[in-house]
Amino acid sequence: MLIRLKKRRFRCQDCGKVAVAETSLVKKNHQIATIVNQKIAQKLIEKVPMTAIAESLAVSTSTVIRKLKEFEFKTDLNWLPEHMSWE
Repeated sequence: MLIRLKKRRFRCQDCGKVAVAETSLVKKNHQIATIVNQKIAQKLIEKVPMTAIAESLAVSTSTVIRKLKEFEFKTDLNWLPEHMSWE
């Protein structure tokens, strides 16, 4: 999936500051579309290899790794027995 999006830029005549037109496809100050981020997360959950995800979505492997680091993993300690012994 490849999305080519060109956002319009506006420059203030007085101060020279640049403003970028907003769109619902991409978060503010981001370059990767939200749908692509959702697809990355979905494929990570499906245990697709990171390089395959990167190639299929036309992003870098580093982007996939950054998305993986956003995940929160919870450890469920309820399965441990109440009493444990070591020899």
